[in-house]
Amino acid sequence: MKIVMQYLTIFLMFLLFLSCSTTPSRKDVPEKREDEKPVDAGEDISVEGDTTEEDKDEDEDEDEDDKEISDEAKKKADKDKKDKKERSYFDGNRYKGPALKEFMDGLGHYFSDGCEKAVETWKKAYSKDKNRPEIAFNVGLCYERAGDFEKSKEWYIRSFKVNRNHFKSLYNYALLIGDKLNAEKDFLIKLVEKAPDKVLKNNFLSWLHIQINNLDLAEKHAKLSLKQDEQNVEAVVSLATVYYKKEMYELADMALNTASQWNPDNFRLQRLYGFN
Repeated sequence: MKIVMQYLTIFLMFLLFLSCSTTPSRKDVPEKREDEKPVDAGEDISVEGDTTEEDKDEDEDEDEDDKEISDEAKKKADKDKKDKKERSYFDGNRYKGPALKEFMDGLGHYFSDGCEKAVETWKKAYSKDKNRPEIAFNVGLCYERAGDFEKSKEWYIRSFKVNRNHFKSLYNYALLIGDKLNAEKDFLIKLVEKAPDKVLKNNFLSWLHIQINNLDLAEKHAKLSLKQDEQNVEAVVSLATVYYKKEMYELADMALNTASQWNPDNFRLQRLYGFN
């Protein structure tokens, strides 16, 4: 029995020796900082000032991205500044082409001498450049203001045929013929069939049908426009006009409020042409 107790004592001392040898020294245990906080799940635990090679590479990539964004912003700002310096021409567009001198001379004549000299000069410009609608449009506008409506109509149509997205010409043409619009609607509808921009085309057709009181067709084309462009203010104004004429005043009010939020400066919205 005495021998067994001796062996048991030796075995316990051996276990005690093993436990002491695996206990870390103080220098192996990191000291807890007084300002240290527990890290929540998902929290960034990187220490400020400790930068790995990977971190350096990421910082360099971010610097390059920031530089690219800065360069793009600078280019855009320079372009906007340049655009503001360019003159806005008579019909609201900027003309650049082989007839620039004659075009600008026509503007000068219009504002200083009146339409007669302006038309003469713009016709010379048109003979040099028949691929831009602005020149023909200006000629048509001058003839309209001079009271020569037949020539005005001719040049408005010519302007649209040069560029079938230049619907300003057709709006002016339609307003010019007034009471005869219903008689010429088929001509205008056929004229715009091949217009490339479906939104502009449907906006014009919606407006046209409002003028001749075809309200169902006006509503149809306005909705077709909105299928292509969900926030098109022109189409929403046309819908508001249709609803107003159909005495659906609540829907009209909702449409007008929507349009005014999207673009309070819209010309038709301000003048409310459809309600005249």
